[in-house]
Amino acid sequence: MNLRIQEVFKYLLPGFVIIMILFICSLIDFKDIQLNYFNGKNEGVLLLLSTFLIFLLGYLVDLVSSDFEKRYYRCFMKPSEKLLSQKDKEIKLSSADKIIEYLSAKMQKCSPKEFDKTIAEEYFRKANQLKDYNSNINSNSKLLEHYYQQVLSRNLSVSFLISIVIFVLYTFIVGKCLFLIENWMCLVGLILLFSFSVYRWSQHAMYYSRQVFYNSCEEVLK
Repeated sequence: MNLRIQEVFKYLLPGFVIIMILFICSLIDFKDIQLNYFNGKNEGVLLLLSTFLIFLLGYLVDLVSSDFEKRYYRCFMKPSEKLLSQKDKEIKLSSADKIIEYLSAKMQKCSPKEFDKTIAEEYFRKANQLKDYNSNINSNSKLLEHYYQQVLSRNLSVSFLISIVIFVLYTFIVGKCLFLIENWMCLVGLILLFSFSVYRWSQHAMYYSRQVFYNSCEEVLK
């Protein structure tokens, strides 16, 4: 997918998720807005405003997601630690010994026997600096692809989480238990989508981190 399109999608898709839950909870009604403010006309203006609102909500979700990511990794292992310590059986860092040795030399320190969160973050930070010197177009394109996929899946995860919160708050604050009974499948669906999107986010984060290591050490991996 075109990277510019992915840049837009990381805002539009999460924003659309929030708009849909607001619509389901009857907190926003586009038909009512059209009749009251546009006299049933000017559908183009309404579409433009709707798109702007979706983009704005998506942008806000992106801001919240950045903070959510920091808090998330306080509780869970970062991708860099999983890769360097070889703790993930599904996504592995090929030639990990060469990469660690190369980064250690660049950092002018001995290779550690074990990696904790702090050491892994230090090595990833160095790799993140070195990757900028990689001039391989294919490698850089692959890195950007993984980056946008990671951000999109992260933002979607947070948008589903926000939607769950809105759904639950609407049910209990407004006191519409009947709404919950009638739409319980929607809540279950949101929870499942949130769980799946977090899983996909963790995968994309692993792919992105791995590509950062590969790009930073490409000259020794040839």
